[in-house]
Amino acid sequence: MNQSILGYMPNCTLYERNQKQGSMFYVSYILPNGCRMRRAVCNNKSKAKKVAKMKELQLLTGQFDEKDLAKLNLENTTQTGIQGHESSKYTIDEALDMYFELTASRKTANTQLNDLKCINKYFDFIKQKSNKQYIDEISNLDIQQLIRHLSNQGRSESTLRNAVTLTKKVFNWLINEAKVIQIENPVPKKLSIPRTNGLVRDHLPTDQEVEAILKTANTRSKKSSSSAPIKELITFIVFTGCRLGEALHAEWSDFDLKEGEGVWTIRHKSDCPTKNGLGWSPKWGKRRKISLLPEALKVLKTMPKRKSVGFVHVRDSSRKIIDRKPYPAQFVFPKTEKHKTEQGKTKTFYSRTDSIKTSWSSLKRRSGVEKIQVKDLRTYFNHVLRSRYAFSSKEAGAYLGNSSYVNDMHYTPVSTKEMGSKLNSVSFALDF
Repeated sequence: MNQSILGYMPNCTLYERNQKQGSMFYVSYILPNGCRMRRAVCNNKSKAKKVAKMKELQLLTGQFDEKDLAKLNLENTTQTGIQGHESSKYTIDEALDMYFELTASRKTANTQLNDLKCINKYFDFIKQKSNKQYIDEISNLDIQQLIRHLSNQGRSESTLRNAVTLTKKVFNWLINEAKVIQIENPVPKKLSIPRTNGLVRDHLPTDQEVEAILKTANTRSKKSSSSAPIKELITFIVFTGCRLGEALHAEWSDFDLKEGEGVWTIRHKSDCPTKNGLGWSPKWGKRRKISLLPEALKVLKTMPKRKSVGFVHVRDSSRKIIDRKPYPAQFVFPKTEKHKTEQGKTKTFYSRTDSIKTSWSSLKRRSGVEKIQVKDLRTYFNHVLRSRYAFSSKEAGAYLGNSSYVNDMHYTPVSTKEMGSKLNSVSFALDF
């Protein structure tokens, strides 16, 4: 049961009663003075659940209708909640706690963790810079100072826009949905963001750069201590154009491998363990099937089918990781883990690869290619599909899991070398 930051628990529940006219759903809850209220909602369970959830939100934020106010012995509906609750000032921390608590159910675990990290960081800066304690004291100037601070740190244009979006979302919820503060949103609808290198990375690796990475991956460094199969993983990404997360969460059950051909189904998997819980979905939840190139099939044939586990983080109330719980999986590219038993023997097992940051940096350094990011290999594959396999934008987007618009805007940088080759391949055919 949700609890307000004031300690009041409405104990809001939904139950069904059969009547002569048919079944009816009722919502039951407790007011701050201890009175229990029972209110008829409707005969549709789905709609009744939504009403009950909204009622609980209203109670937690001190919003009471005429019947509630009558039970609370307040004079009229213009009075302000519980002893002036609506006019009471919420500190920044109290407001953020309320926002995180009451919006958690509408977010995935990853989104919630990302919001906690980013939003707290942005508002911590505002508190330290302005010395303001209450949420309704934050002004447009404070938001401008936050953006300037991030810009001075050299943050990307995308990060700056994300800061604006997240802070605006918090204030919109507090003002329009929870209605616990009565101010104009301090984040303006149009906020000037310093232009940097644009919102989208526009880098197309050359054939020589990709070849250098693949050749270096095939000659594993003697000093390498990577427990992840970086060679096979990067090679697979080069020849499929998949996202890193799609490869890391790929399981053998996702592949239909036949003699000389294979199909990879990238789909939602409710039992696939991720860092923050069970259940993995591709970006936008878009299911797709792709026919694998021979080079990608060759990689799969080199990978032994091992039993593996995925460790799910267990967190305390402050979101700090306190343990990790294993779940069985069939990961294609697991990392190797070793630990000693009580008898002093070394036991080897395989678990989900969560990060390749160190091994990828080492691979780039050894290959002499420093500027490439893993996602650039996806851009490169899209370029190959478009320029050499004559895929249309829609076809390439379907293969990569993008819309044709996103594929054109974000994954199709212009190659001046390719343009020059096309210009020199034909004559202009004018005689002058």
